Amino acid sequence: LRLPGRNATAKDMVNAYAEDFLGIKLKDRGNENITQPEIGFIGLGNMGTPMVENLIKNNFKVHVYNRTSQKSHDLKTQYADDTDCITIYQEPNELVQNSKVSIVCVCLSSEQVCEDVLLGDTPGSVMSGLMARDAVNSNANHIVILDHSTCSLSLSQKCHEAFSQNFSNVTFLDAPISGGPEGAQNGTLSIMCGGSSEA
Repeated sequence: LRLPGRNATAKDMVNAYAEDFLGIKLKDRGNENITQPEIGFIGLGNMGTPMVENLIKNNFKVHVYNRTSQKSHDLKTQYADDTDCITIYQEPNELVQNSKVSIVCVCLSSEQVCEDVLLGDTPGSVMSGLMARDAVNSNANHIVILDHSTCSLSLSQKCHEAFSQNFSNVTFLDAPISGGPEGAQNGTLSIMCGGSSEA
């Protein structure tokens, strides 16, 4: 079966499988020189806050924006011992302009809010931030935007078209979640994902 050998751990076998069949080399979480992708998170409601907490518990650095900034500050205070784990932004456009952010999760309360934050023609929207970013650096890193909000198919298609038509380095995925606040707290949410299989 070409397994790694008699003394191999389960982790060794998973690593071998991932390398052979998925073409990826898994990183050793014990090595502090290895850098995790940094995650942007927009929306710290009943679902978003525990999702961010689970990211932090799993050693991700998280960049957050919430319309009510007090929620962001409360979360940062909760993790005051690790000041590096959370960075707070005043507007979504600032978050997406950070070159360290490669994934942006969006978890907002309504379809209208979601459209305004993602595609709004205000300077603070995600779209405006990405345009400003590309104007400064046309070779900016690729960003995947995951929309966890409950939105209509038409809005998801509109977001996909807007990002793919305006940027070669931005991918939008419709990623609604199931499991409720309890699933968010326990890290057991189901995420249904639609969009580019590569992303």
